[in-house]
Amino acid sequence: MLCGARSLPLLERIEASAKGMRIERIPLLDCPDIIRIQSANTQAFEELAQRGDLLCQPDTPEAILSRLPFITRLDPWPREALPAGGKEWDVQQLTIERKAMKWKSVTIQEANAPRTEGLFRFTRFQTPEYFLREGRETIKLPGAIGKYYVLSRRKRSVLRYSRQGESLSVPALFRPPLLVERALILCSGMLPSLSVSYGRSRLTYRDIPEEIAGMAAEVLRQKLL
Repeated sequence: MLCGARSLPLLERIEASAKGMRIERIPLLDCPDIIRIQSANTQAFEELAQRGDLLCQPDTPEAILSRLPFITRLDPWPREALPAGGKEWDVQQLTIERKAMKWKSVTIQEANAPRTEGLFRFTRFQTPEYFLREGRETIKLPGAIGKYYVLSRRKRSVLRYSRQGESLSVPALFRPPLLVERALILCSGMLPSLSVSYGRSRLTYRDIPEEIAGMAAEVLRQKLL
């Protein structure tokens, strides 16, 4: 898989250097083309990278996932109080009730009320900020990490894996955190597909080996359904 920016001279250099290897180019709408090169052994890729002046990283999905902390580790994220005033804020709280998982509108006073806990989204000028209130702490963190933390605390699993189709799907509301999603996408080079069934949207990642699905689930503190 060729990742990152690619100039025309770089592509020409790769095509000239990839002798005896199959190059697959898949055009995408509003995205860079997917460029995949196939060979029977890793050494051929390493030699191609040297000739093309590229970095070669084998087993990239495993390399990424094996270095990520569990989603329940919150110490890297800053402690920061919720916004306490301002009419321009749109405030919502993530609610999980049986099969219903959605954002619910609340007031800024309700979000700041004593002993209130949960994940809150404060949006102003179309820019969301996410805060997790738990116990006496308020933590500012990326939304995807906050969502999976709440799922873990509620012991709710949303990852669905098909061994036969080697696909991993999640509700669109629970798109994985950036680096987890990057690892999943690099299994095939394809962005997730979006489907809607009974009014519920899902994202599906393709060509995901079972061990990668398991590693992603472990990082997210999920069980595969």
